[in-house]
Amino acid sequence: MIGLGMGMQVVATILLISQYFDKKYPIAIGLFYAGVSMGVLVTPPLYHFLLNMYGWRGALLIIGAINSNNVVFGALMKPLETTRMKKRECSINTDVAEDSFVECHSIHSVSETSGVCPPTEHQDEIISTERCDIGDIEEKHNSPKAISAGTHNNKRQTPTSIASYLGLHLFVTKPSFSIICIAQFLEGFGNSSALSHLIARAVTTGTSTFDATLLLSAFGCSGLFGRLLIGYVVWLKIASAIILLGASITVYGLAILVNPLTDIYGVLVMLACILGFSQGAYQALVPIGLRECVGEKDLGVAVGWDYFFMGVGYLLGPPFSGWLFDTTGNYTAAFFITGAMVIVGGVLIIVSPYADSCKCKIRQQLTHEVKDATVEL
Repeated sequence: MIGLGMGMQVVATILLISQYFDKKYPIAIGLFYAGVSMGVLVTPPLYHFLLNMYGWRGALLIIGAINSNNVVFGALMKPLETTRMKKRECSINTDVAEDSFVECHSIHSVSETSGVCPPTEHQDEIISTERCDIGDIEEKHNSPKAISAGTHNNKRQTPTSIASYLGLHLFVTKPSFSIICIAQFLEGFGNSSALSHLIARAVTTGTSTFDATLLLSAFGCSGLFGRLLIGYVVWLKIASAIILLGASITVYGLAILVNPLTDIYGVLVMLACILGFSQGAYQALVPIGLRECVGEKDLGVAVGWDYFFMGVGYLLGPPFSGWLFDTTGNYTAAFFITGAMVIVGGVLIIVSPYADSCKCKIRQQLTHEVKDATVEL
């Protein structure tokens, strides 16, 4: 239940931020995830204090009360009625009522370039101006003709409604999205394994338990800076969010891969900082990159599928690395294998935009061949 609630809360917040912010969306997402990092840094000592003062029952009651404040914050985050929604309402009622006065001036379409994932700012249609006679809309919308037309449209759209709501079309229309989901599974698999055994692996090198736990503190602090910095970098348009996402995941995998090669505590702290910074960066980049890839309209289902594949990786990673430790007696194989998987995931994300480009080229080639065949006939 906790996982279900947290998952719904995170996805809903990401979608609401995308409605409230456009040009500065990367910075807003970075601040959002920076707040998550602050919570990770603050809550462990708070939980320790509550357990000592009130026991586990009282601590859980207080923690539950603190988390219940999210209900109030969620109620304040009102979804905006975007111009796209208004345009869609106007167009529907225009089709139904031919004689009504509904005039909607629209749109400047931002097209995809070279068949790759769209540019960073505006994926969908941007409505410049609009003017709708609301009284005529409501009157014609409730007319028998409107009701019958709506019923007919619902019947016609029923066979594809489930697939559309689930976002299954993204796996067909956007090869880059399918690649990103596979890469996120690999990242989740390796990330969960490394975090689960980071302290235990440091203890095997002779590091004290207290010093080993400080690695998580270094990990958390560097992650906070990574989340804050990466949003500003994307906003400056230094590079595409998808490229930055793949690069940060690749760096994360390299840090995991190098970890078993050293027993020096100072180097382990440095690697923990690199792990934290790169993880903070790519966590903030995931919704930004998906917005580039699929657009704001399909961002909700895209984030849901992305987190689903990542969650499967998080579920399978720790048992696998634990089994490797039981088999080999050390964490070397576990860190090598999971680090390599994360690197593969990062490289896949970097090359994912070219999948859309190849699809467009193949489609254009087939179109030309069909035209040539038609001319010959």
